[in-house]
Parts: sequence; C-alpha cells; structure tokens
Amino acid sequence: MGGIDELFDKENPASRPRDSQPGKGSDDQSNLDWQNWLSRFGSSLGETEAGKQFERWTKLQRKCAELQKVLSQYQSLDLSKAKTLLDRADNVLRQDRDYQVVVIGETGAGKSSLLNALLQERLLLTGGGAAITGTAIYVYPNQNVDFDKAELSIRTQDEFKPLLLGVASHYLDEQTRASLFGDEASITAAKVIDLATNGDIAEKLPDNFPIDKRQRIVDEILDIANTWEKIDTIKKSIKIKFKLPEDQKKLNTYLEEGGSRNGKDSDQRVIPAIKCAKYYLKPKDNIYLNGKTSSNVVFIDVPGSAAKTLRHTEILRQELKNANAVVFVVNPDRPAEEEGTSIANLLDKYLFSGYTAEEKSKFANRVFIVVNKADQIKSEEDETRLKKSLSELCEIIGDTNLLKSRYFRIVAEKSVLALILRQKIELTDEIEKDFYATLAKCLAENLGKANPNKLDEESGIPSLLKELNTFLSKDRVKLMLDEGELFLEKAENDIKLTCRQILGLEHQEISSEQLDGLGLTTKVFCDQTLEQDRKELEKARKALIKFVKAWIDSEEHQGEVSSKVTSIFTKLKDSIKEPAKRLLDPEDRDGALHITLSHVTGKSYPNVDSPFLLLSTEEKFHRAVEENSRDLADYYFHKFDDKVRDIKIGELIEQKSYEQEYIKKLALDKEIQESKQQVYGNFLAICKWVLMYELVKMPIDLPLDPSADDVSHNLSVQVFKKTFSEIAPELVLLSSDAIQSMIYGILPFPLNKLIEVSARLVKQKVEEPTDEDSEKKPPKSTESKQNLPEKLLDKIDLEEKVAEYGKINDTEKLTELLQEQFAFRYSVAVSTALIYLERLFRYELGKYYQKLGEINNRLIGMHQSAVNLNHEDILKQLGKKHTDMSQKFEDALNCLKRLLELSTM
Repeated sequence: MGGIDELFDKENPASRPRDSQPGKGSDDQSNLDWQNWLSRFGSSLGETEAGKQFERWTKLQRKCAELQKVLSQYQSLDLSKAKTLLDRADNVLRQDRDYQVVVIGETGAGKSSLLNALLQERLLLTGGGAAITGTAIYVYPNQNVDFDKAELSIRTQDEFKPLLLGVASHYLDEQTRASLFGDEASITAAKVIDLATNGDIAEKLPDNFPIDKRQRIVDEILDIANTWEKIDTIKKSIKIKFKLPEDQKKLNTYLEEGGSRNGKDSDQRVIPAIKCAKYYLKPKDNIYLNGKTSSNVVFIDVPGSAAKTLRHTEILRQELKNANAVVFVVNPDRPAEEEGTSIANLLDKYLFSGYTAEEKSKFANRVFIVVNKADQIKSEEDETRLKKSLSELCEIIGDTNLLKSRYFRIVAEKSVLALILRQKIELTDEIEKDFYATLAKCLAENLGKANPNKLDEESGIPSLLKELNTFLSKDRVKLMLDEGELFLEKAENDIKLTCRQILGLEHQEISSEQLDGLGLTTKVFCDQTLEQDRKELEKARKALIKFVKAWIDSEEHQGEVSSKVTSIFTKLKDSIKEPAKRLLDPEDRDGALHITLSHVTGKSYPNVDSPFLLLSTEEKFHRAVEENSRDLADYYFHKFDDKVRDIKIGELIEQKSYEQEYIKKLALDKEIQESKQQVYGNFLAICKWVLMYELVKMPIDLPLDPSADDVSHNLSVQVFKKTFSEIAPELVLLSSDAIQSMIYGILPFPLNKLIEVSARLVKQKVEEPTDEDSEKKPPKSTESKQNLPEKLLDKIDLEEKVAEYGKINDTEKLTELLQEQFAFRYSVAVSTALIYLERLFRYELGKYYQKLGEINNRLIGMHQSAVNLNHEDILKQLGKKHTDMSQKFEDALNCLKRLLELSTM
C-alpha cells in the first residue's frame, strides 16, 4: 500500500513562509483564502502556479461581487437571466464546494466494484448484471465523523413533480406534456394517477409504440405517482439514518431495486421516494485518496445505464448535469454493436437531449473511459470488438482523443481482494472464495498467501487514481476558473444587452464619454417612450381583431346565429299566412289560382292584372326582412362595440395625446366615433341588401345536390360569385371547389342540416321509386313536417299541385303548400345570406382596424415631429407620464457606464 500512499505525500506548501504568498499585505480574509487555496491545490500545482491561479481566482471573485452589486443597485431593470448566471458563477468559484465524480456505465460493468476499490471499502452493493442500485448514492470520504454512517434523502412533495415531468419527457414532447399535466405548479399525484388509469397518457405516446412498451411506460409513471400519493405515510415508516457497517444490510433493502422490499407489487416498496443515499466515511489510514484532496470530493454511484427503468435514466441525466468528472465504465465482454448501440441510444436520446455544443464539450472534457474486468480480454477478436465499441462511444461523446488521454484498463476486484487480505476479512462463501482465487491465480486454500501490493498494481487502480487525482487537484482548477469566467462573461454581456436595448443602442459600440452626452430628455429617451406608446396602441388594436375571431369561432356565436336563423325562418313563414288566405278567397277562385301560380312560379300571365293582394304579400315580406336585418346588424355590431369599450381604445388614444394642442386639433376621438358609426351603418345596409337579394332572387329550381362531385352549377357557388363580384372580386377568382369548401366550412350546424335535407329531397325526387320497389321495401319512418315540405317541388310539379288543390277547393292544403314551399326557399336564402354576412362583417371590421392604425400612426408621428423640433412641452410630458420608463432609462444609462468602468479595471 506504501506505493499508493506516495502519490499524495508531497510537501504541503501551506507550511512555507508567508512572505512568499500572494496574500501577503492583504486583509485577513485574503490570507485565509490563500492558505485554503494552497492546502487544496498547492501540492499538485506547485506554489508558483498555485499563486498565479489564485490571483486569477481572486480577480474573478472580485468581478462576481461587483456584478452582484450592479444587480442589487439597478432593480428597475429585468436582470433575472444575469442573476442566474452570476449564481452559477458564484457556485463554480467556491473553494469549499463538493466536486462530484459520477461513475456511470451499463449495468453489470462493475461500477460499484470500482468505487469500492477506490474507497477501499466493501461498501456498495455489487452483483452479476441485475439492476442493483435503484437510486443515486453519494459517498463522502474523509469526513469529520466519529463513525461511518449513512442517511436517506426522501423526496418532498414538490420534488416528485420534476421527476415525473422528466420521466415523461423521454417519450412526450413539451407541448404534449403540457396538455396532459399542465404546468409544474398545478401537477398533483391524483391527477397523474387519473391520467394513467384512464389511458390518457398511453394515447399520447407515439403511434409506433408496441402495446407492451406503452404499458410499461404508463406503469412506471403510475409507480412514481402512487409513491408520491403515500409519501407522508412512507416518511413515518421508513428508517432514515444508519450506522455502518452494523446497519448495512438493512440499508441495502431500501436501495436495492427489485429486492424483497422493493418488488413491483410489494406494499413496502419505497425506492421511488428515495432521492438519494449519502454515505459519510471517517478518514482511514489505508485509503487511496489523500485526505486533503478528497475532503471536498463526493463519489456518486448511479443506476446502470442499461437498466430498463425511465426513473433510473432520469436520475442519471440529472446527476450528469452537475458532474465535475465522469468515469464511464465499459464492460469488455459485450459485443461492439450491442455495446455501442446501447450507449449511443442512451447518450443521444436521453443524456445529450437538449445539450448545446458548449455543454457537450464540457461533458467530454470531464470524461474518463474505464474498461473494467480487463482480464476477460483474451484474444485479438476481443480486442477488435472492444476497440470498435470504444471508438463509437468516443465519437458520440465528441472527443476521439479520450482513448489516448484518459483511457484505463482495470480489474477492480483485484484491488478489493487486496483490501480483504490486508484487513484479514474471512470469506465464508465458497463461490466468492473461488472467484477471488481465480483472480489471484492460486488455489482457494492458498488465497491468504497472495500479495496485496502486487494485486493492487495488477488491478490498474493506482494508475487511474493518479490521473483522477491530478484532474481533481490540478486540471479541475483550470476548468473551474474557465467555467466561472465564462458564466461571468455571459452575465456581464446579458446586463449590457438589456441596458443597450432600453437605450436603443444595441447595434452600435459606445464609450463612457458618449454616454455622458445622453440626458433623460434626449431624443433617445423620447424615441423609446414613443415606441412603447406605439406598441400599446398596436396591442389594443390587435386585441379587437383577436376577440372577433375568437367570438365568431365560439360555440356561443354558433348557438346565437342558429337562434337568429330560427327566428327569421318563423317570421318569414308567418308573413305569408294572411296574404295567402286572401289570395285563396272563394269569390275569386280562378284569379286566385293564376295569381298564386304567378307568384310562386314566376311565370307571366298576361290576362291577369297584378292585384293589390300580391303587393300586400311583398309588403309584409319586406317588413320582415327590414326587421330581421336590423336585428342581425345590431347583434354583430353590439359584440364589436362591447369589445371597443372593453379595451378602451378612445381612452387609450386620449391618454397618449399628452394634452398637446396639435393633437387636439386633429380631433382623433371624433374620427374614431365616426368610423365606428360607419361600421354600423354599412353593416346594416349590407344586412338589408344581402337578405333581400338572396330572398328576392331565389328561383324555384332550388338547388342542385351540394354533395355531388360537380359543384360548378351549385346554386350557393353561383350566388357567392355574384354577390362578391363587386365587393371582393379577388374571391370570385377562386375555384368552385374552394368556394364550396369555404361556404360549408363556416355554416352553423342547423344551416348545414337544412342544405343536407334539401339535397336529400331533391335526390328523392330524381330517384322516385317504382310501385314494384315500394312493395319490396318497408315503409319509411315519418319525419317531422313542421318546417320542411315533403319534397322540394320544381315549377311543373308546383303548378300541377296548385291546380289540383284549386279545382277541389282544398284551401287548407293549398295554403300549407304555399307556406312550405316559400318558407323552405326563405330558409335556404337566409342560410346563404348568413355565410356572406360573417365575411362582410369582418370586411367592415377590417376597415375600422385600418382606420385605427392610421390614427395611431398620425398620433405617434405628430409627437415624433415635435420631439425632433425639441418641443419642450412634449419632452416634459413624456418624462412626467413615463416615470417607470424614465427610471429604467436612467438606471440603464448608469448601469452601462458602470460596466464600461469595470471593463477598464
């Protein structure tokens, strides 16, 4: 063991005279820092190099403190990102922080055995390929404790949330996770359990997932959620603190994944609740690592990378984020294609997910490749397979030089055997005894005679330990300072960027002298405040359009429109009743017949005058259209007007006028009111025109089948083209298919239903069954005939029906026929009209939107002109009204000056 100890027995520079130390002449804290620095890094760096690095560290610490002062002084600025970066820099530059060495690799590669060898402790569970370690295990050697001990860290309620979201992130993208779980604050155990048991999570998994894999993922999420739900009960029943080695077996039952306690169906299962286990080991005479080096180093054992548990992978990913050194343990007997594929899948899909190039490079700079169980490499074929596997691994990590700089072959169990021999531990298990005898190349009965020092050297642990110690005590200093400097540089740049954006100077370099020439009432400040005004006005303008779109797409609107349609349908149908009865006066039967035919069929009968009764029908019809068109216009306009009042467009423009006379003369408020009234007037006229146009021009030949392949002659398409030929000619250029899709895509359900029924009725007429067919088919169910006719009759059929009912004096059927045929045509006409009204309403709203934009531009433009002419009143008003912006501008100005001063120090 003496050869290993010599690695750390160099002279301690901290004992040298104080006059040779960089801290001489400085305050007590600086001297203390220097002493601690020498104690930690002097033996590996040498006093001269340690002094240089200490000076660099001191400068970075001073810069970090100065930037922290900047953050505390200028609190009106949003510097949250810079604060995060400074916190990370402060943590990186701490001398006393724990340096984390994470040991990773595939299950069964010997990670735990390697750690036992490094620590010279038979401490961690080892096994033959099973997923032994179920959580992260932190081992702190050389601690100031009376005896070796361990404790479990149990997850809090809040710590289950990121674990669940992290596990879900392996297979669900961010948007899908958010739709399932909501944000982290709102997620609960009950909610996750409900989502898992109802199949909601399984449905969101990729379609190509096999059923067994889909179920396994859901079961793992459910396992975590169930543990979370009973965490309070677990905390009361679980043992937290353990004395070693007395309580080692008890502790192992908590940490072993799949053991008797943590079986999948065990009611004692606690492993998902354990965040980590922490071992605190007192100093040992025979420990490999020197106490001064390892007192702030923590070794971390994590679940094997090939363990089939997403929770294991998430634990591994989280630990690697904070790793200062990574020991990647590789099993030599695994075929290269399987080894490379498995680890490649782990790194690419999980560990490197979301890594930047910088973060990936940082990872590569900390990796040690270790082939454990190297004694199993016995042929050229083994060497070739291993070389291929390692090359693939290094390529994925991003550093092909790892095999030259930080690559080791070891047999960790040989070093463990050396420990057993030195401590004279009796091996009672025959299988274990035979295993170690094979390693020592001797008979089992001669195992006690093996040479521990030779076993140590053959294990390869001393070589690995030497390089690891050099990294921890020398290379880590450079990495620490480089990383800390990078965080400080990013924080400073973020502060500068924030300040320059506020000042409008982000695209130009500027000196401290130039900043002195920028006052708070300069054009720069005014430009910023006016730009803020412009954004507020534009935000309000866009809010109006956004509201209208959401309203038109809402179920509320669809329901209200359906109600309007029903109302119009009823009123128009009722408007026919009285004139129809008068037309069928028995005293004027022949005339009534001809008048009815003329009115219904559109045919001209020269021998019949146009009677007053027909005009009466038209009058009532026009009154109904007038009444309903106003009702429709009011409905749309009130929704629009309500939102204009809600977002306070008028008040906002008045506020941005700053009581300036040149703005008052523009009378912008009057323009807005007039423009709003114009929306109403135009839309009211549109409602009247569209309803009347659709109703008056509606021909008897209604309409062709809307579901037919050929829609070129579809009535609604033709009407659409005619209607928009003058208003929006660009729409007429669309193909018939495109128009058809547009029309039926925005029809409310009841209107779509009317069109479908009319198409079916027309189809029934064309495909009239024969008597023979009627006898074979069962009778059809009777449909409601309150609003729809049995069939949509064409001119000839309608004329025949009118004549038939007229000859037999069946006034009741004739009245019903007229009502049905007219009302049905009216309903189709109204349905068609409403399609156009929504689009025309948006068209009128668009004109108002443009008017608001014009007013906004004129308002800000007038202010900008006044600023350019140094108009004192507007300069004062802008400073007075924008006090928050004024303070922010001043802070940004002074903050930027301060940073420029720091850069020259």
